[in-house]
Amino acid sequence: MLAAVGMLDGRRATTHWAHCTELARDYPHVMVDPDALFVQDGPFITGAGISAGTDLVLAIVENDYGTDVARRVARWMVVFLQRPGGQAQFNVWSQAGIPTTRGLRWSSTRPPTTRPPRWPPASR
Repeated sequence: MLAAVGMLDGRRATTHWAHCTELARDYPHVMVDPDALFVQDGPFITGAGISAGTDLVLAIVENDYGTDVARRVARWMVVFLQRPGGQAQFNVWSQAGIPTTRGLRWSSTRPPTTRPPRWPPASR
């Protein structure tokens, strides 16, 4: 949305690895960083996914309240201590073998935006 209205023009940004190419193609004035978990450029912060959102929140807490408070928040949330925002995103599908369950076999052959089949199947 920020890119669509031009607010990220000339700024660094990231998104989920599956959408970085599309973001860069559709918004060529945005400097897309496909490896970052989150990017802060000026007043805007963009993130790569759900876990990156946790990293982002902990970075904001650390920035506003200090490292000790951020560590206590991470402990309370039962998450690993904050990862640096420049850590590369990981694409598990590019490193995984053939899935052994029906659901994973289905999802690994579809684009990320395709809806999965209903499970369990509706009874007839």
